[in-house]
Amino acid sequence: MKQKNNLIALFFITLVFFMSNGFAAPINFLAAGSDSASIQVTVDNFRNALGNLNGNQPTEFVGGRREINWDAVPDAVSDPNVFPGNFFNGNVAGRARGIEFDPTGSTTGFQVSSLTNPAFGAPGQFQVFSPEKLFRTIGGDEFDIRFFSPSDQITSTLTTGFGMVFTDADLGILPTLEFFDAQGNLLHSLIGQATGSFGLGFMGTVFDAAVVSRIHVTIGDANGLVMDDFIFGEPTRQQNQIPEPNSLALMFAGALYFSRKLTRQVFNI
Repeated sequence: MKQKNNLIALFFITLVFFMSNGFAAPINFLAAGSDSASIQVTVDNFRNALGNLNGNQPTEFVGGRREINWDAVPDAVSDPNVFPGNFFNGNVAGRARGIEFDPTGSTTGFQVSSLTNPAFGAPGQFQVFSPEKLFRTIGGDEFDIRFFSPSDQITSTLTTGFGMVFTDADLGILPTLEFFDAQGNLLHSLIGQATGSFGLGFMGTVFDAAVVSRIHVTIGDANGLVMDDFIFGEPTRQQNQIPEPNSLALMFAGALYFSRKLTRQVFNI
């Protein structure tokens, strides 16, 4: 009986520990090499960790992932024209992906390469992962990523993870991803790997719950590094993922009470 009580007490103590320290354990995915084959396995593993690919429809799915490869961007908002940061937060099929990009720091906007000017006129410098369009910042080297309900385009949502392909990352100007929760707390940060000239890299993080509200991207070099595929967990309303604060508090209090009670019984304190 005493051994059984010991196990029960240990269970509740462990439960309290994980609840008090959060329940979103980040898993990093990193790769770099000379071509797309060098990162393909890591990209596929990241995709599998997020779940099945959802359709680009203005509706909400349970779990899964969405992707952007930039190739659906029309000429009207491709190089030399400015790409609007809210383009993929539209209410029509194809554009309904629940994601927006906001310039920060000295960044003034974004561009997507065009078919008439591949790789922004530097095909010898920038390689593609999924032919053939690429994405870059204008004027600066940082921006924010935020998530919204694909069904209404205005409700802020959370995601389980984000990853991106990048090219031409030299040592010393490596890209960085910073993940923040809905309260603005830094959850995790990740630094990419050097690809060398004309190389490709991938960096991404997956959490075990939808807790990411914003991602701050610093590419390190506004002129020398551009991005390809973006892959992210389905934008999810907060109440559909985690308990309400009051419920969480009750769960924590109950677990703490029983763990203390059982610990006193087991150790006679």
